[in-house]
Amino acid sequence: MSESKKDKLLRKAMKAEANGQELAGDGTKLLLLAVFPPFALIAFLGFLLYLWLAQMEEKEARRLRKKAAKL
Repeated sequence: MSESKKDKLLRKAMKAEANGQELAGDGTKLLLLAVFPPFALIAFLGFLLYLWLAQMEEKEARRLRKKAAKL
C-alpha cells in the first residue's frame, strides 16, 4: 500500500529534526577544541555554524509538520 502524502511529510519532518539534533551535538563536540588557544576561535565559529545549521533543520521540520497538519 502506498504512503499518503501526510505520512511522507511527517517522515521528512522527523528526519530533519533528527539531523538538527545531530548537528547540535556535533557542534558541542567542537567546543572541546576550545581548550587549545590556537583552535579556540575556529572551534567557536564552527560551533556557531553547527548551531545555525541545526536551527535551519528544526525550522524545516516545523514547516513540514505544519504542512502535514493542513492535509
